[in-house]
Formats: sequence, structure tokens, C-alpha cells
Amino acid sequence: PTPAPPTPQLLFAELGALAQPQLAVRADGALALAFVGAKSAIHVAVRSPGAEWSAPRLLGEEPNLAAGMRRGPRIAWAGEALVVSYIASRFDREKRKVVGTGNLYA
Repeated sequence: PTPAPPTPQLLFAELGALAQPQLAVRADGALALAFVGAKSAIHVAVRSPGAEWSAPRLLGEEPNLAAGMRRGPRIAWAGEALVVSYIASRFDREKRKVVGTGNLYA
């Protein structure tokens, strides 16, 4: 018989509404998840093979975080190092202009 698909797991509900999840997989199977929380807070959590997710770690808050369709923080493993990047710029619909520095952070 075909095995049942895994049951989805709700992660980090205590942080409220989350957005822009990005997942990275290391060669040994470790997972890293970057996501955006309230006040454009950027968080990261890690799960080692066979273990539970770590508590999310706050990397910082960026009021002008580029977060939207196909945007938000990006995450990747570089050997044992975990790299998270984001852009400090967004389009303000009310002012009809780009705000923020436009700087890329990693």
C-alpha cells in the first residue's frame, strides 16, 4: 500500500501571522526556515535531521523590508554557515514611491 502523506504542521503560531517563508536544505538533511513576522521582523528557525524545530530566532526588524509577491528574506546553507539576505526597500502605495535605502543585507 502507498504510505499516507505527512500531516502538515503549524509552526510558531505564538508569533501571529507569518509571511514569506523560505526553506533551505543542507546536505545532511538539516532544514532552515526564514520568514517575516509582525513589524517586518525577520526570523530564522533550524531543524536538524530527526529533531524538532528550534525556537525561532529574531534576526532584526526592517520597517522598509521588501516583502510581497516573490520577495522577502532569502536563505541558503554555505557548508555549515547559514546565510540570510533581504532588501531594505519597498513601494509605498499611498505615496506612490519607493522608500528605504535599497541596501541588500546578508
